Amino acid sequence: HARGLGQQRVFPVRRRDGAVRWVQFGGTAGDGYAVWVLHDVTARHEAEQQLDHQHRLLEEVQSLANVGSWEWDP
Repeated sequence: HARGLGQQRVFPVRRRDGAVRWVQFGGTAGDGYAVWVLHDVTARHEAEQQLDHQHRLLEEVQSLANVGSWEWDP
C-alpha cells in the first residue's frame, strides 16, 4: 500500500545557463516502487514574493504617514 513521504518542499534549482527556477518536490512510495515529482513553481513563487514585498511596503508607508487601512467584510 502507498504511503506519503511528508510535506512537499519548494526550493531553488540553478540551471546550467545560470537561471534559477523554483521547484516543488514531492513523492510517494509503496511496496517496491517510488514516485517522485518535480514541478516548476517559479511563476507562483515570484508572484508570492512580489505580493509579500508590496504588503511590507504598504505597511511601511502607512506607518510613516501615521495612517492605516481596513477591509469591510459584511
